[in-house]
Amino acid sequence: MEKIPDHIRLRNTTILYLPPNMTSKIQPCDADIIRNFKAYYRCRFNCAFLQRIEDKVLEPEKVDILGAIQFAVLAWNYEVKPTTITNCFLHCKIQSTEQAEAVENVTEDNLMDHEVIADLQSQI
Repeated sequence: MEKIPDHIRLRNTTILYLPPNMTSKIQPCDADIIRNFKAYYRCRFNCAFLQRIEDKVLEPEKVDILGAIQFAVLAWNYEVKPTTITNCFLHCKIQSTEQAEAVENVTEDNLMDHEVIADLQSQI
């Protein structure tokens, strides 16, 4: 960890150093938002791959940049659920005061969409 040099005086700022390996516990994107997104992206990729095999396309595993971007946009806009994102923020204790009063405990089990995992396993 780098310390801030003594000649730099910070006003209105407190620097706190976090212990190693804490990001998955305090950052919502590391708390399964990315995992959900990747699972949905892989589902779309696998479906396209299987379709390209059926269509007897040369090198069916290759996807151009536009295709990859389209998979990502569709996965994010249509498949990653707002409740998943909300649960990840709540799990990391990032919430408004109003939310804090109305929230049940969010468990690790609530963070991942189990349907997409089952779908990926069936594709494999």
